[in-house]
Amino acid sequence: MCAFLLTAPLSAQTFSVLIGKTKTAEITFLEDYAIIINDHYYGPFSKETSLKAEMFGEEAVRFWIKYNKDGQEKQRDFGYTQSKIKVVRAFKDGLFSSSIVSPEKAKRKKFPYKAVSWTKEANKTTPFFRYKNSDLSDWIEYSGPFILMAREQSKTHFYVIETVSLENYLVHVTNCEMRVANNIEAYKAQSILARTFVFSKILERLDSKNKNSKNWWDFQLLPDERDQAYICKMRVKNNTLPSQSVKNAVAQTKGKILLDKNNHVIKIHYCAYCGNCSYCSITNHCKTKNGMGSCQNGIAYYTSKKGYSYEQVLKKYHPEARIATYKDTNNLSLTFDNLQEKKELEDNLIETENRLKQMI
Repeated sequence: MCAFLLTAPLSAQTFSVLIGKTKTAEITFLEDYAIIINDHYYGPFSKETSLKAEMFGEEAVRFWIKYNKDGQEKQRDFGYTQSKIKVVRAFKDGLFSSSIVSPEKAKRKKFPYKAVSWTKEANKTTPFFRYKNSDLSDWIEYSGPFILMAREQSKTHFYVIETVSLENYLVHVTNCEMRVANNIEAYKAQSILARTFVFSKILERLDSKNKNSKNWWDFQLLPDERDQAYICKMRVKNNTLPSQSVKNAVAQTKGKILLDKNNHVIKIHYCAYCGNCSYCSITNHCKTKNGMGSCQNGIAYYTSKKGYSYEQVLKKYHPEARIATYKDTNNLSLTFDNLQEKKELEDNLIETENRLKQMI
């Protein structure tokens, strides 16, 4: 049973992106933070500390808090766990003491279920933590809460998974993908293409036919060209932050996606540069392994040189589609807010059921 595939209109606030697959990691923070494991938490810890983790055996993650005391660097070992290590901003709502806890004195404390809204945390856009991506060999700032976890599919690495709001994700994707343009119409076209890609890809991955062959419960998208460039060199050390023009383009096209004549979300294919095929050179298309698609230098050309609006550009590349909103969809619809929380709830129900069977 896939509990998230509904017949209600498409809606989305947050989803999760795999930002790292590693044997070891050290994460630094820009805000005070707390660690949640199952129904317990540690912290809150000062942003002056850092979180270090490594793969422990084949099914667990071990973690430490590194800190300075009296001018000396120290670390507190918190052991290992097979459960998800959730990391969120320090609590500010009065549920817990807001005073910072020394790592050497930190204890596991009972944590009320649903005390922190994962969706609310993910919708915050200010930088929260820095993680060094191994592919780029340098750190990148991220805004969302994150999870460290070992998964059955990998016995030697654990995963670093950020949960992010859709619109904040699109700001970075548009900035990373549309490097060849400095034009708000091109950014608008790219943001609609990227938003459409998100929905079509997640619908595909969460479809009941694929659910058993690929586990997309814990994260829904990959961070690079395998899906879309959410992580890129422009983000390293905030080298090229999204401009206000990029932010405005995403905001002004909020909720807009491309639908076919049957009001189904279309499948999107695009690439950075137009291909070398004869049709590509004539039409400024690109040829991908999945079919013909748009190319970003072509979008930049039409908007900057030809004065096309984003509607005209999208019509040129996708004449069969129309620009619409989530509520206009007519195919199998999707709600992917709080996928992780729903998965955990289902896991808890299954675990409870198994315990009851043993008791009987």
